Amino acid sequence: MRIRYAKPGDFKDIATMVYDMYVEVGKNSSFGDYVRLNRPNTHLVKDWFANIYKESKNGHSVYLVAEEKGHVIGHCFVRKRDIPDSERSHVGVLSILVNRTWRNSGVGTRLIKKTLKLSRKKFDVVQLSVLAINKRAIRLYERFGFKRWGIEPMYAKRKGKYIDSVHMYLKL
Repeated sequence: MRIRYAKPGDFKDIATMVYDMYVEVGKNSSFGDYVRLNRPNTHLVKDWFANIYKESKNGHSVYLVAEEKGHVIGHCFVRKRDIPDSERSHVGVLSILVNRTWRNSGVGTRLIKKTLKLSRKKFDVVQLSVLAINKRAIRLYERFGFKRWGIEPMYAKRKGKYIDSVHMYLKL
């Protein structure tokens, strides 16, 4: 497995991972990431990917992927929390997704480690939000030194049940 910068040709594998989240939520309501109420169309996912990729090219984010045998098996990015020239442009927001067949194999750890290393050149602080039911992810973030700074009650509503979100930060 290698970690590298994202490129436009990664879209297909990343879109597949995004769509797989909807399958996971349908099978397991305690899946640890939030999703839209309706699966987004390809155009919407393509625009989302293009925006993050563009931000990485113009220096406003760090966007890495984990690749195995020519396929993306995970991606991680830190993007500016606010517009680039604001008083909050020193804050980045981390997001990560690993293909379900590769979870618990160290892919997420390697992606976060490298993404945070590169983020030190762009950001002073990295924040994230994680569903409170995602205990494994919370432990992973804490191993990297992320600290909890708050709980957002009833952040998501899934199958009639509310799920809180844990907000975390890391001073780089």
